Amino acid sequence: MVRKKVKLAYIENDSCRRVTYRKRVKNLVKKTRELSVLCGVDACAIIYGQDEQAPVVWPSSEEEAKRIISDYNSKSELDPSQRGFNQYTFLNDSVIKAKERLLKLQRKNREKQIANMIGFG
Repeated sequence: MVRKKVKLAYIENDSCRRVTYRKRVKNLVKKTRELSVLCGVDACAIIYGQDEQAPVVWPSSEEEAKRIISDYNSKSELDPSQRGFNQYTFLNDSVIKAKERLLKLQRKNREKQIANMIGFG
């Protein structure tokens, strides 16, 4: 059975929106649990619903969730490889790599120009 492409827009119908929310939360928690078990990593999901009294939290143990969050917060700011990337560091690294590629290409072009000048001279 082929799934149809979901249009990403706000669901106006309240009952449809609540049903979709419950299904998606259930699947998101399932995927978080699978990621944690299969890859052996600490994972935590905290999902706040618009009409819900309390957020959905995985792992369900409050102590475990707090431990994961405190471990994340305690990672050193000096070592970004342990902390992970944010958008700024990702873009900054991309710019640095692009500049390095540009310098390499400029060097190659310069060498080819010199070789062409020597060859014709």
